[in-house]
Amino acid sequence: MKKKIRLLAVCAIMLCGMIVGGIAKPAEVMAKQTIKATREMKDAPKIQLDKLYHIAANDSPQAGKADILAWNSHEWNYYDFVTVKLTEKTNLTLFAQETGGSDCWIQLYNSDGERVGEEYNVGTRSGVLKRTEKYSLMAGTYYLGLQPHATADIQLKSEKKIVLSEKKVILEPGDKTTIDAVLKKSDKVVKNTKFTYKSTKTSVAKVSSKGKIVAVAPGSCKISVKSQGVTSNITVIVLPNKVKTVASDFSSANIIQLKKGTTYKFRVRGFVKSGSKKYYGEFGKTYKLKTNK
Repeated sequence: MKKKIRLLAVCAIMLCGMIVGGIAKPAEVMAKQTIKATREMKDAPKIQLDKLYHIAANDSPQAGKADILAWNSHEWNYYDFVTVKLTEKTNLTLFAQETGGSDCWIQLYNSDGERVGEEYNVGTRSGVLKRTEKYSLMAGTYYLGLQPHATADIQLKSEKKIVLSEKKVILEPGDKTTIDAVLKKSDKVVKNTKFTYKSTKTSVAKVSSKGKIVAVAPGSCKISVKSQGVTSNITVIVLPNKVKTVASDFSSANIIQLKKGTTYKFRVRGFVKSGSKKYYGEFGKTYKLKTNK
């Protein structure tokens, strides 16, 4: 019995030692960085595209848990601002959801302080608790005016897009070319992206799994390039082989309805008719002539 008591005592002492040892080493806690929206646009802090932010009024009981603080309940008819900068034309979706049983007013502005779209509300007043608005914005600086009467979630989501090296290619049967494609989101290239390619008319042009186009026969078609739910298209025009030689073989032309004593400049391009369609080549050099008086 004494052995058991001693064993329990030793275990208790070891356990206490572990607890004391744990207390002796204070835990490292990373402080939450809260963004303070400002009354003046020029002082507005930046926010990130595609990041979901929890916002709250400065005097809200939930202020300590917010990512963004804006507005005070004892003041009315104003916004506090955050800002986002776009380096190129971007399609954005503004997502907002009321989370505190009250209202949140939101308005987007451009760099000149002009409203972009309409002011809208999520919350009890409008009866809409979750809402999305789409914007097509040019490159520049934009400001998001916020007036949360309690708490809400907001997010500016940028659309992904596929950027192609060419939007249109003109080939002849047997010609080959390769499409270079990149997927971009928030102005940044998405790495290690896989693309799928498909031709609308394989009788005109075929495309491989790596984007290599092979012209088959005269006509036109589109090659679709897809990745992560986004699609972009390239137009392929296949001309008959003879078209290019028509302009280069040109030696004379019969031009009517010209004015006397006038200088004219003209260029020639050839075409080949295949079925009901005409396929035109590129223009040749510029010719200059003057009519007799």
